[in-house]
Amino acid sequence: MHTLQPQKYLQKIGTLKNIKLTLREIDVISCVISGRITKTMSCILGIEKSTYETHYANVKKKLQINTKEHLIRLTERYASTLIYKNHVSLLKIEKNIFEYAQEQTLERRSFILQVSQNSTQLFFDLLKRHMKFFNICIQIKQVMPRSTNTGLEFIFIPTDSDNKNIKALHVHFQNEGGNKSEKKLYFKHDTEYFDFFITTIEKLNPDINTFYIKKKIRNILSKQSEGLLRIQEPARSISANHFQKSMNDMPVFKKIWILIGAITSVSSLTLLIPSFSTQTIIHNNLRSMHMLGSNENILKRDDILSSIEAAFLNQTTENPHSISYITLSGIAGSGKTTVATNYAEQQTKKFTWELNAQSFRALRQSYLQLAYSLANTHKKKAQITFLEKIKDPDVFSEQLLRFIQTNLKEQKNWLLIFDNVTNLQEIEKLLPREKNLWGHGSVIITTTNDNLENITRKQNQYIKIGALHEGQTKDLFCSIAYKASYKYIPRTTQQYVDTLLQKIPSFPLDISLAAHYIRHTNSTLLEYINKLNDKSCSANDLNTFFQQELNIPLARSSLLLVTIDSILSVDKDFQQLLYVLSRLNFKNIPKKLLQSHCNEDSVNAFILTLKKHSFITETHLPYVNNNERFISIHPFIQNYCRTYLNKTLNKNLQNTLAHSAVDGVLNYEKSLENNHHKMLNILNEHIESFLKVSPETSSFNHSDLYHLYALLGKTYYLGSRELLDAKKAFKIALFHVPSNKLDTTDIGLYLSLAHICNDMIDPKSAIHYAQKALDVLNTNNAKPAHIQYEWALFEKGIAHVLLGNTSDAEESLQLALDKLEIANTPSALKLKSQITAYRGWMHAVTNLSTEDSAINDVNAALEMITNSGTLRLDIKTMAKLRAYHYVTKGDILCKQGKFKEALSLGFAKAQEVIATNLSESPDFILNIHLQIGIGECMLRADDFKKAKNTLQDAINQGELLLGNNSPFLYAPKVLLIETLIRLKKLDSAEELLKNTQEHAATDNTIYAQFIECLLYYNAMVLYGRKGNKIMVHQYFTFFSQKIGLLYENLKLLPIEKKEDLNNFLTIKKMDTHALFICQKLLQNIYTNIKFIAPSRMKA
Repeated sequence: MHTLQPQKYLQKIGTLKNIKLTLREIDVISCVISGRITKTMSCILGIEKSTYETHYANVKKKLQINTKEHLIRLTERYASTLIYKNHVSLLKIEKNIFEYAQEQTLERRSFILQVSQNSTQLFFDLLKRHMKFFNICIQIKQVMPRSTNTGLEFIFIPTDSDNKNIKALHVHFQNEGGNKSEKKLYFKHDTEYFDFFITTIEKLNPDINTFYIKKKIRNILSKQSEGLLRIQEPARSISANHFQKSMNDMPVFKKIWILIGAITSVSSLTLLIPSFSTQTIIHNNLRSMHMLGSNENILKRDDILSSIEAAFLNQTTENPHSISYITLSGIAGSGKTTVATNYAEQQTKKFTWELNAQSFRALRQSYLQLAYSLANTHKKKAQITFLEKIKDPDVFSEQLLRFIQTNLKEQKNWLLIFDNVTNLQEIEKLLPREKNLWGHGSVIITTTNDNLENITRKQNQYIKIGALHEGQTKDLFCSIAYKASYKYIPRTTQQYVDTLLQKIPSFPLDISLAAHYIRHTNSTLLEYINKLNDKSCSANDLNTFFQQELNIPLARSSLLLVTIDSILSVDKDFQQLLYVLSRLNFKNIPKKLLQSHCNEDSVNAFILTLKKHSFITETHLPYVNNNERFISIHPFIQNYCRTYLNKTLNKNLQNTLAHSAVDGVLNYEKSLENNHHKMLNILNEHIESFLKVSPETSSFNHSDLYHLYALLGKTYYLGSRELLDAKKAFKIALFHVPSNKLDTTDIGLYLSLAHICNDMIDPKSAIHYAQKALDVLNTNNAKPAHIQYEWALFEKGIAHVLLGNTSDAEESLQLALDKLEIANTPSALKLKSQITAYRGWMHAVTNLSTEDSAINDVNAALEMITNSGTLRLDIKTMAKLRAYHYVTKGDILCKQGKFKEALSLGFAKAQEVIATNLSESPDFILNIHLQIGIGECMLRADDFKKAKNTLQDAINQGELLLGNNSPFLYAPKVLLIETLIRLKKLDSAEELLKNTQEHAATDNTIYAQFIECLLYYNAMVLYGRKGNKIMVHQYFTFFSQKIGLLYENLKLLPIEKKEDLNNFLTIKKMDTHALFICQKLLQNIYTNIKFIAPSRMKA
C-alpha cells in the first residue's frame, strides 16, 4: 500500500458503498475507525468538538448507518481499514508540522491550479488544504484535457499581477524523474508526498524557510524511531545498529512512512510492554516557556551548558547519594530559563519538567501539573483525584509530594527546573533533597536574586548568566530577523545591525525584542535606529520613570516602549486585552479568559501579534481538556506592560478598563462547566494576582472589589478547599458591599459564609450569617433568588443541631419545608429531599434507639426524588442524592441499633448506586461515611477483622481529606478502639485512645454525648485489662459525669444512684462490678448492642 501517496490511496477510499466522500468525511471516518475518543479526534482535526460531531452525524446519515461497528464492517467490505488508520497518521504529522507555518508571517500567493479532467479531486483538496497553511491559495480548475499518462500532471498559474517575478509552474509525475527547472518539476511515481510538497512550495514562495519544517519532521521521526526501538528491544529480533543504518540510508520523508507502517504493524506489541518492564520511562517531557520564539531561534550557549554539565558531574562524583543542584542567576532577560531548557532538551534519556517556583502556592500548583503528567494509569489518576479533595493545604502538599516522589523514583533519571525563584526559604520544604525519597535526579534553579549565591552550599552550584558576546548577539539577531547567519546577510545590512546592537543591551531579551520588531513590522533598520535615537523616545519622563522604577537599562525601556506602541496600534481592543494580561498571574492564563473580555477574532489577533514579538507562549496543561489553551508571558515584560499602562493611561480610562476586566473575569467563571475545580484553582491564582497588583485605592470601585473577593472566596472554597482563606475572602467582600445596595447577590454571600462555618464546625458563626441573610430578606423586603430563604433556614437548622438545640433546629427545618411545599423546580425538589432526610437523621442522633419515626423521613426523601413527576433531576444529581439518602438511612438504622437492616437497606444500596452511576465522579466524603457505617455494622456482627480494616481505611482517608483533628472522625475512632480491644490489640488501642481524646468531637448532639461515654467505657475496659487501676478510676469519673447528663437528655430513669456508683470504686475488689454497672447503663440505652464486657482487673 502506498501510504505516502495520497493521490493513490485516496482513490481507494474516496467512495464507500458507491457513495462519494469528501476529504473531511474521510478524515472523520479515519479517526472513528482508529478508535479515538471525540475530544482526541477533534484535536487531531483542529476543529471544535461540536463541529466534529456534526460531521460524524452527516457521515452516518449519508452511509445509512447507526454505530461505529457498522462503519467498520462497511470499510472492511468496500475498502481497507488499514488505509483509514494510516490516514490518521498523516493527519497527526500534518498537525505537528504545519503548526509551525502559523507562526510565520508570509505574503499571500494566489494560483489557479489547472488539472486534467481525470485527476483525483480528493488529492487536490488535500493539497489545497496544506498549501493554505503557508498562505498559498489555489483555485482548482479541470481545464486540461484527459491525460493518457498514468501519473499526475498539473500547472500552477499565478493570479497576482503585482508580482511579475512569479512564474507558472508545471508539475509532472512520471515513471522516470526529470531535471528540475524554474518552470517545471518532475517527480517519480513513487516520490513520497512530503518530498513533493516541500519542493513545490519552495518554488511557489521562496520566502518559506523549509529547513525548519524538515527539522520538525526529523524530530517527529526520531521520537517515533525511539519508541519503535524500545518496543523491539526486549524481543531482540532486530539489531539496533542494523536498523539505524538502514534508516540513515533512506530519504527523511520516506523514513516517516516506514515507521508509521512499522508502528501500525506492531501496535499489538505495545500491550506486551509491561511483561518486559514494570517501569514507564518518560523521555524529555519538558513543559517550558521559551520567550525567544520557536526553537530554531534560540541561541545555544555551549559554554554555559558545558559548565552546567561539569558542575553536575562534580557533585555526582563528590556525593553520589545526594540530589545535585545548580543555580542559574542573572538579570531579567539574561536567558536563564532558556539556558535551563536548552540543557533539559539535551537530556534525551531523562524525564524533564519545568515548574513555576515564584511562590509556594505557584509551585504547589505546578507540582499538581507534574503529578497529572506522571499519573499514567487509571489507578494513579484516581489517586490524584482523591488528593485534590484534601481540605487541609498542608496535608495536601505533603501527600502531593509523596505521590511525586514515588512516581519520580520510577524514572531512571529526572531533571526538574524550578523557574523564577524569588524566595528560596518560602519553597524550601517543597524542594527535592533525599535521594532515597526522590530517586536519581538533578535540579536547576533560575533566579534574579543574587543573594541566593550565599545560600547555596558549594561554589560549583552557582552559575552567573551574563551578557552575550558580540558574535552571539549578531547571530541571534540575524537568525530571528532574517533567518540567516550574520555572515550571510548583505554588507550594508551588517553595518546597520552593528550600529543597532551597539545601542541596546547584549542580553537575549533585548536582542529578541529588536529582531522580532524588524521581522514583523514594515520598519527598516535605519528607521528603527532613528526611533530609538529620537529624543522624544529616549529622554522623556516616561523612559526615565521606567529606569528608576524597574531598575532596567535605559535602552531596554526604549525597546519595549517602541514595541508596545506598535502592538497597541494594531487594534483598538488590544489595549483592554493588554491591561488584563498585565494583571493576571504570568503563567497559565486561559485563552477563554481573554475571550470573555473581547471577541474571539480580536483575541486570536492579539495572541498572534504578541507571539510575533516573542512576548508570550501558548500551550495546554496536561490535566485540563486539550481544547483549552493557556498563555504565559515573560514576567519582566508583564511587569513593564503593567507599569506602562498605569503611567500612560488617565484615571478615568483605567477605571473603565478595570471595571471591564472584572466583568470579564466574572463572565469567564460563569462559563466554567459545573465550576470545574481544576480551573477554579487556576482562576484563584489570577484573582490573587489581580488584587495584588491593583491596590484598592486605584482603579476598582467597591462593587468591583466585592465581586473579586467574593469570587476569590468561591475559588478557595470550591477549588482548593482552603476554608479559612475562603472565609477571610468572603468577609472582605462583605466589607465592600454598599449599605444601600443589599440584594440577593449579597444574601448569597452570607449563605456561603454560613455553609463554610458549618463545614468548619463553627455553628455559632453559621447561625450569625444565616440570620444575616434572613434579616436582609425580611427587613429590606428583598425578593430572594430561588430557594435562598429556604437554604438559609437549612444552614441555621444544621448549626442548631451541632449546638444540641434540637427544638430550634426542628423549627428552622420545618419552616424551610413549609416554604418548599409550593416550590416547583428541580433545585427546590433537591433541597427539599435533603432537608427531609437530614431531619430524619437529626431525630435519630437526638433520640437514639428510642426514635422509630426517623426512618420515615429518609424514606420520604427517597420517594420524593424517584417519584417527582415532571420535576425530573438529571441522572448524576439523582444518583448523588440517592446515594446520600441511602447512606443516611443506614446511619439512622445504626443509631437505632438495627445493624442488619442498616447494612441491607441502606449501605448496600448506596454501594450499588455509587458503583452504577458515580464510579467516574466519586464523592469521597460520602464514601467515607459509607465505610464508617459498614465498619460499625461489621463490629456489631462480631466480624472484628473486617470491622478493623474498614474503619481503619475510612479513618486514613478521612485524615487525608479533612486533617487528623477533624471532629468528623471522632466516632469511627471510638469504634475502632473497641474493635482493637476485642482483637486483644491493647497497645494499639491505647495509642489510638490518647490521640482520640486530644481531638474530641465539638458538636453537642445526643449521639456525640453517647460516643463520648462509649470512649470512657472502652478506656475503663482497656486499662482494667492492663491492670492500671489509676486510669480506670480517672475514666470512671469522666464516665459517671457524662452518663448522668445523657440520661437526663434522653429522659431515662437511672439504674443506680450516682453516689452508690461512686462507692463501688472505694470498696476493695469492687472495681470490676462497677464496670459491669457502667456496661448496664449503656445497655439500657441500646438494648440490642452487646457492649464489650469488662474482665476482672489484674492485681
